[in-house]
Amino acid sequence: AGEDCTICLSQGDFSNVDSRVREAIESFKLDESQKKAVFSSIMMRKCTHQKDNVRLIWGPPRTGKTKTVASLLFSLFRFNYASRKEAYEPTLRVPPV
Repeated sequence: AGEDCTICLSQGDFSNVDSRVREAIESFKLDESQKKAVFSSIMMRKCTHQKDNVRLIWGPPRTGKTKTVASLLFSLFRFNYASRKEAYEPTLRVPPV
């Protein structure tokens, strides 16, 4: 997973995220680190400055990873940042043996 793009993100300032997206994410009752993960992932989805826009959401059991990913997927689909085809498309191609 790459670092946040310093051009797109200014020290965690997500004010340039669409207000509808911010309102939806606020309604999910996420903690601050979960919100940052969702906002950062959405921002990196739109980034044109870096090729590596993959985000990794990890943590110990029962820390809200599933809720965070569900909130992210809802936001990506609801606000047309991604298509369902992209979500289900295999990302790892195994060469024939």
